[in-house]
Amino acid sequence: MAKAPNRYVAVKRQTNTPKLVVLSAETSEANNSVTIGAGPNRAPWRCLVRRGVVAEVMSLTGSCEVAC
Repeated sequence: MAKAPNRYVAVKRQTNTPKLVVLSAETSEANNSVTIGAGPNRAPWRCLVRRGVVAEVMSLTGSCEVAC
């Protein structure tokens, strides 16, 4: 079985759900931003990735902001 990317592990840890899907991804010189849908309703979570390491995980629903 292939190892899950760090961004999936970070969101899974925060949401406690195995159902994750990438909704969008943006790249810049400073960071990569990945929006991941979690759970059956695909609640949006944003991961900021710097140099291949998840720097921050944040809920975009406003109900729970958590930094890694």
